Amino acid sequence: MLVCATVNDDIVDDLGDSKEIVLMEVSGNKYRIVERYENPAVKATLTKGIHTINSAIEKHASAIITAGIGGPGFRYAKGRIKIYASGARKVDTVMNDFINGTLEETNEATHEGGPHHMH
Repeated sequence: MLVCATVNDDIVDDLGDSKEIVLMEVSGNKYRIVERYENPAVKATLTKGIHTINSAIEKHASAIITAGIGGPGFRYAKGRIKIYASGARKVDTVMNDFINGTLEETNEATHEGGPHHMH
């Protein structure tokens, strides 16, 4: 199974705010990094999370692990790819939770987001 995490400096960050996407292959109780690449949201001005989601889908990922996701991104992802909202934690910790089944798929946006969303 391929999984993407949205990352800044090895800490999981929000879908549209992370600088990097880490693509990982999960097999049994282990994972390995397949690729690290710039999040296309970095260059987007609107719907940043949707750019990130499309990138993960193009890489054939089954899920995205992110610190948070806005309403527009969440609605777009529904039925396309699974979203796991982990909060801002180290990638290794989050991946261990994902593998152990303690990181639950999110069923709602963590914030409304959109063009006026600010941190």
